[in-house]
Amino acid sequence: MDSSLGRTLLCNRTSSVIDLFSYSKDEYGRYSPSDGSEVNTGSFILYIGVGCDIEQVDRRRREDLYKKKYRIPGDPIMEEQIKRWMEMRFNGKDQIIIWGTWNDSADSGMGHLANVIEYRTDKCQFLRITSSFSLFNRGNNCDITDKLVFDSIEDPGNEVFIFTWDKELIGPVLEGMTISEYLSYAPMVLPYSLLKFSELPPELPVETDLTVEMTLSNGKTLSDTVHVKLTK
Repeated sequence: MDSSLGRTLLCNRTSSVIDLFSYSKDEYGRYSPSDGSEVNTGSFILYIGVGCDIEQVDRRRREDLYKKKYRIPGDPIMEEQIKRWMEMRFNGKDQIIIWGTWNDSADSGMGHLANVIEYRTDKCQFLRITSSFSLFNRGNNCDITDKLVFDSIEDPGNEVFIFTWDKELIGPVLEGMTISEYLSYAPMVLPYSLLKFSELPPELPVETDLTVEMTLSNGKTLSDTVHVKLTK
C-alpha cells in the first residue's frame, strides 16, 4: 500500500473568489493546462477552484498557500467525519495518517506536509455555467449547466467531499454526477471540482467564453470566465 499520506492537513478557507482553468485530460488520467490553445472536447476539463483571495501569495513557493493567514479555523464536526472516512480507507500496517492542526506553521509554509485536504464551510445556493457562443443549439449566452458533469479526482488522498448544509458527509464527488444532483444535497461549496461535457455539442469546432456563476447562502455571488477553443 502507498504510504504517502503520512502527514495531512485539513484546510478550510473563505469562499471569496472563483478561479477557472481549462485543462485537457489524456488517456492516462493526466491533466495539462490548455492555456487558450485548442483542446479536444472529449478530453476537455473545466477546473473550478473556490477559496480565498491569494494574490499576495508568492506562487513560486506553493507551501505559502498553507500559512495560517490564508486559512480559517476548521469545523470540528466536518473534520471528524473526514478523518474517520480517510482512516477507514487508508490506515493500515504501513500507512498511518498523522493529522496536522490549525496552529501548524502559523508563520511558515506547509512544505513538510505530504497531503492537504481542502473543504469549505459556506453553503452553495446556486451554480450555473454559461457559454457566450451558442452550444447545443441554445443561442448565444446560453445556459449549459445540464450538459456538464463531474469528473473523478484521480489523486488518492486528495478527495473532494460533499457535505450537506447541516454538516452531513455524503462522500467524495463521483464521476458522472450532475450539477443538479450535487445541488440537491443543499451542499457546502466544493473547494475545487472538475467538470466535463456529458455529450459533444454539434457546433464543434467552436471558440467561446465559459462563465461560472455561484451564489452563496449569504447572498454573495462569485464568478469567473475562461476562454476556450473546443475541437472535435
